[in-house]
Amino acid sequence: MSRSFAADERVLEAVAQASDLSSENFGAVCKLAVRLFGSEKQSKRRLTRAASVSGWETEQVEQAVLAIAKILMDGAKAEMSEHAFRLVLKGMALPEHHVDVLAQLYEAHVKDIRECVSRETGTSVPHYRNLEWRIDLELGTRFHRNKPKPIVTLRLDTATQTSTSTVPLLHSTCLRVDYDGLKMMQRQLETALKEVDSVHSSLPEGLREISSVPRTPSWSLKELHQDGAQLDAAATVLTEEKLRELAELCHLHVENEKLPGLLKDVESIIQCTKTIQAMTLNENIDDVYAKSDFDADVVTEGDCAEKVLANAAEKSGYYFKVPKVLQD
Repeated sequence: MSRSFAADERVLEAVAQASDLSSENFGAVCKLAVRLFGSEKQSKRRLTRAASVSGWETEQVEQAVLAIAKILMDGAKAEMSEHAFRLVLKGMALPEHHVDVLAQLYEAHVKDIRECVSRETGTSVPHYRNLEWRIDLELGTRFHRNKPKPIVTLRLDTATQTSTSTVPLLHSTCLRVDYDGLKMMQRQLETALKEVDSVHSSLPEGLREISSVPRTPSWSLKELHQDGAQLDAAATVLTEEKLRELAELCHLHVENEKLPGLLKDVESIIQCTKTIQAMTLNENIDDVYAKSDFDADVVTEGDCAEKVLANAAEKSGYYFKVPKVLQD
């Protein structure tokens, strides 16, 4: 059971504005938010009436209603208790009486809200259940002898939940796919798996997503590769400040206590990259270590590319993707 949830900046901004409302007006806005989870459609007249009473514009009231509804929905989805929900509201700097009003409404309607947000209607997309396949191989025909043409027959089983009180409806679809079609399906599924493993996934411990970052860094890696570039020694050294800026360009915020360790790991990756680049020009890895400054390198020690990569991954514990802003 979760004890917290991440709130959007727009939600926090709307909640901060709602803090200025009186307890009575804030309660009216909260009740409008609870109505969104019922079967009754939201009335524009109610929004206008609440706006006139509170002295707000109708759009402001609507934003506050949606923000409070989002907080109620997230709390219900996380199965938070009334006490845990209060702690979250206090973290949003809401006045004590506003916290009491919203927490009481949450406790009274949490079951209905949770049922509403988890309900599946008849128009929901069918859920995957099972996939079976069979190869049908035609060895030859009157016109094409000794030319096997394998065809794969797929059977896809799905289930559709029309309502929470009924048994899911099962449905099976059979289709025939040739080799080219299978390869196309493979590429599409591999692309989907890469998206799942991308930055859309949950962030590791110690990192949190930020929404406002500079478009370009204040320093450029491209300058290090320009012919005749005159740079100070400090400009060619990766520092914690530069690493923090790079992390923000990747929409990540690194905690201060984790910066030194992350910097060391990034330096290990850079050193590993230098070794791999040198190996592409030298067949003998021993020559690389004998003629360059890699002999004291403890991260990339090894005698083949596979071992070098394995050492770097094992010692750093990170898998890095080059941000698009740095690909130039």
